[in-house]
Amino acid sequence: MTTRCSGMALAAVLSLTTVSSTLAAAGRDAFLSLAPPALAAGQVWTREVDLSWTTPDSLTALTFAVERSTNGTTFTVVDSVSTTVAAVAGLAPGTTYWFRVRAFDANGTSSFSNVVQAVTRACSPSALTESPPSELSLDHAESKSTDWCGAVFDRSASLFARFSVSDLPPCVSGTCDLPATRDGTPRNPIAVRVLVHVMRETDGSGGVSGALVDSMIAQMNRDFAPHAIRVDEVATLFHDDSQFATLATRDQLAAMKDAYSQSPSQNLNLFISAAALPFDGVGTLPWDPDALASQGGIWLNSNLVDGVHHSASHELGHCLGLYHTFHGTDEVKSCAAACYEPATGANADASGDLCSDTRSTPRNFSCADPGGCDCAGTPWGATPLHNIMGYGPALCVNEFTPQQERRMLCWARAALGSIIVNLAGVEPPIAERADPAMWTAGLGEPSGTARVWYALPSPGRATLALYDVRGRRVVTLVDRDETAGKHELRWDGRDGAGGRTSPGMYLLRIAAAGGSASGKLVMVR
Repeated sequence: MTTRCSGMALAAVLSLTTVSSTLAAAGRDAFLSLAPPALAAGQVWTREVDLSWTTPDSLTALTFAVERSTNGTTFTVVDSVSTTVAAVAGLAPGTTYWFRVRAFDANGTSSFSNVVQAVTRACSPSALTESPPSELSLDHAESKSTDWCGAVFDRSASLFARFSVSDLPPCVSGTCDLPATRDGTPRNPIAVRVLVHVMRETDGSGGVSGALVDSMIAQMNRDFAPHAIRVDEVATLFHDDSQFATLATRDQLAAMKDAYSQSPSQNLNLFISAAALPFDGVGTLPWDPDALASQGGIWLNSNLVDGVHHSASHELGHCLGLYHTFHGTDEVKSCAAACYEPATGANADASGDLCSDTRSTPRNFSCADPGGCDCAGTPWGATPLHNIMGYGPALCVNEFTPQQERRMLCWARAALGSIIVNLAGVEPPIAERADPAMWTAGLGEPSGTARVWYALPSPGRATLALYDVRGRRVVTLVDRDETAGKHELRWDGRDGAGGRTSPGMYLLRIAAAGGSASGKLVMVR
């Protein structure tokens, strides 16, 4: 991630030097021209205290300095706000604090408010580590409509015009976030067209191999196949351009996308490069205005491109509308935020990641449930540590939930329709060609069968076989003399011995007199 958010809630960005100098310039000790605020403590959490106050003075041009003490005597400025509320975060659990507030403007300052005392809720230490293991992907769905460490959305008319939803709840970005719409989305299989860009040095050195890209795509299909989603690799392009071989700034990342993105409204562009950035992956949320433009798509650090990590799947999850599983905890501004998701799971369909079947969790970089508790002191308990949209180690991560599946299918059709293919009932046109051709529709029909089309340029013997991703033959579907032209068959999902095969990606290969052709097929039971 670009910024690391400390504690269970996010403190406002402070500029203590600015506050102090402003107070001095206003004559803080010279004269008092404003009435002291009347301070009160609101909600008290494990790591945050919410404060509010009143003042008889006009709020126009007023600023308030919020001070905190751990002994009731020595106070330190911790926030400067222009409203009459503040959430003081980053506190220690089970600790006594004292607070006071002072108003100031260009003409002077007030005396301090009354002092209020608050004791944060007790909680055992969290199991989270400040610095995750280096092999983990510190990725984040960067979006112009979302703060890096917040839940603030751009609700511009142009962004939401296509959803025809009025008066959206505070944590909702579009119609697919509504539980009834999400769960009512039909489970019709889709394919996402992915165009891969590998950045290398100008002399052709560096970058990743095509074999590693294929392994990454295979891993993505293993992750998405059980959820009626297939990843189709349109092509892998290698770009020899040293200015983008290793990225060090966000400006470089943006410039690379502008320079090499191709048909972003038709392909999901996935960029791979080395990097010296504080995050290792970026996926664009589907409601972002850039989703179908050059700045959309995915970027991955090249050290995560293989057949082991789930980082590419994680970022594609963002592109298909999924938040982090910890979106309602470490990515909200305050424990009192409307989108905060408590450990109890209350209102989980309308807060956090908007999926009630992914339990609330803080960021978790381990293969075990975290210790500690939520803002209200409730232990986290069992959390979605195996979920692909968390930050768990690669060997622990292996699943999306049913509600996440329906969110992805819904958002793909609502916002990304031009870069996905609806597989059910797809029958591609047949063109004149000098070698065999093949298309597949995936296992998505009520009968549980897959439709496979192939075309032969001339009559003769044809052999069509299905292989798993390790290259082992699963079943021979065709081994006979065929006429020239288009043919269709259906596969019932069974291997050569009659047993049911597992969900996942499979490879098809047809060989005939005119040559051979390959295709991909994803079983989605």
